[in-house]
Parts: sequence; C-alpha cells; structure tokens
Amino acid sequence: MSRRSSSWSVPRAGAVALLVAALGSPVAAQSPAAPVTPETTSFQLAIGGPGLSTVGILATVADLNQQGWQIETPELSAGELQLQGVASGQFQMSSGQGPGVLLAVQQGLPVKIPMSRIKNEWTLYSKSEITECAQLDGSRLAIHSEGSPATFMVRDWIAQNCPGITPNYIILPGSENRYAALLAGEIDASPIELPDAIALEAEAGDRFGRLTSFAETLPDLLLTPIYVNSDWAAANPNTVSVFLEELLQQHRKFNADAEYFKARVLEVLPATDPARVDASVAAYRELEMYDPNGGIAPEQQQFTIDFVTNAGGIEPGLAPEQAFDRTYLDAALDRIGRQ
Repeated sequence: MSRRSSSWSVPRAGAVALLVAALGSPVAAQSPAAPVTPETTSFQLAIGGPGLSTVGILATVADLNQQGWQIETPELSAGELQLQGVASGQFQMSSGQGPGVLLAVQQGLPVKIPMSRIKNEWTLYSKSEITECAQLDGSRLAIHSEGSPATFMVRDWIAQNCPGITPNYIILPGSENRYAALLAGEIDASPIELPDAIALEAEAGDRFGRLTSFAETLPDLLLTPIYVNSDWAAANPNTVSVFLEELLQQHRKFNADAEYFKARVLEVLPATDPARVDASVAAYRELEMYDPNGGIAPEQQQFTIDFVTNAGGIEPGLAPEQAFDRTYLDAALDRIGRQ
C-alpha cells in the first residue's frame, strides 16, 4: 500500500539531498579547450509541450538565432512524433521520451542521447478522496501519452504498490492541461510537473494531495534527455557540442541568478502566469533541476536502462554506450569547465 504524503514542501530536504548527491563531487578546475566552428548552424529541434523544463532550450535557440543561427522549433503534440521525426532525419534534435529513445536504439534506429535536459521533476497527484494506490482502480487517470516518461513511472509505481488494479487511463497531453483538468474535476489523478504541483497545492491543496514524488524516489532516472539523430550528429559534431555548450551556460545562469531565470521564462513562455513564476523558479534553483554538467553520468545511464527494462519498455541487454554518447557533452565541458 502507498501512503499519501502529508503535504507539499518546496524545497524538501530529502529531495534536495537526493538530487545534490546525484551531482557527485566537484571536479578540479582545468584549462579550457579552444573554441570550435560549427559545421552547420541550421537545423530543426522538435519541441513538445513548452514548459519550465524547456526554458533552457528555448532561450538557447533564441540567443543563437540572434547570432545568426537558423534553428527552427516545430511544436508537436505527441512525443512519439518528435522521436519518429528525429529517427527519420526530418528533425535533427529533440528532448524527452527517454524510454522511447532507448527502444528506438534497441530497434536499430539512428538516435543517441548526448545530455540530460532536466532532472526528474514528476509527481503523481489525485483528488483528496484517493489516499492510496489501490484506490486508483477504475479512476480517471490522465497521462500525456502511452509512451511518455511519466506514464512509465506511473505504471511501474502501480505495478509495485497495487498490482492488479485497472485505472481508466485518459490521454491528455501537457502537464498544464492535466493540472487544469484536475481543478475542473474532469479527471481524478495525474502525473504533473513541478510548477503545476506547486500551483495545485497553493490553489486547491484541500482538494488534492500527492500520492508519490518520482523526483524523490527516482532522482537518477534520465527520462527527459536531449537526443539527436546520430547520423547527423556524427557529421556535425561541433554543431552539437556548441549547442550543448550554450545550453549548459543557460542552465548555469539559471542556477546562479533567479532574476535572470525569471526574465527568460517570461520571455520565451509569454503565456506563463507571472504569479506562478517566482515559486517555480525558486524550487527549480533550490533543487538544482538543471544539472550544470549536463547529467548522464555512467551510473545514471545504467539505472535508467535497468528501470526501463524492468518496466517492460525494452528487452534486456541494451548497453549504455549504444544509447548514450558523452562525446559532444564532454567537448563542451572541456571548453567551459566543469562545476
């Protein structure tokens, strides 16, 4: 049986400890490597539902395009379409869909993970009448898609805590849309991202509660990686590493400067409610959701593969080097240093 957490607290000491531990020990300073010239500055980066976790990507694209790059960001409603587009070469880069990327690699498709977009920020919320896992049986449980990272975590949590139940799964893309559906009484439970969890607690904490926090229980799970078409990346290694370098610089600025982070949120996500930004930015910075070194440490790679394998997302036997390629990230870190 699963016991509901008593309340949402940002930041939670346990979550902070787990997430900080994932960073590892500081790395000694080293001389930066020489700058490199991108092979191309024109490509397509597919975006799913824009949100706080994609602010770094959107800000990087905006800044590079101001410098003369030509990065297009087609927005797609389903992560599976992003992945199909990258694998086919229609798009060159995207993010999210960690389990799907691993499956695509296992199927021989040309995709690789060079960096993590953000750490695990997902929580599972339900209306207050549902206080344990078994009570989700027959409930309206909204998910982004069948192959989304949060869906894998929800299904695994149910399998571990209340096997045999059958929620009524409803496809509803976008954490912000599921947050709104919870408030409207249209669904009974859903996985939602950190900003929506904060807002839900503030606006209707008496009507909803947290069943579990995947951010706390699965901090090393790499479910929202940056991924690339590996054939394109191999032909344009400097382009990939320079983009990752700029993205890392954005993430480091977010971690260091709350006002800068807030300004970029309002710039690249103009529809964001300003009243929600301060609390979300504070939580992201306190929990260091943006890894200053890009994540995908070897132990995180193996943990992610093991989790997705055990959850039935891929067949056993996938090796980390088949799915992950740190070459581009390490080249970027050699230029800007490690923190």
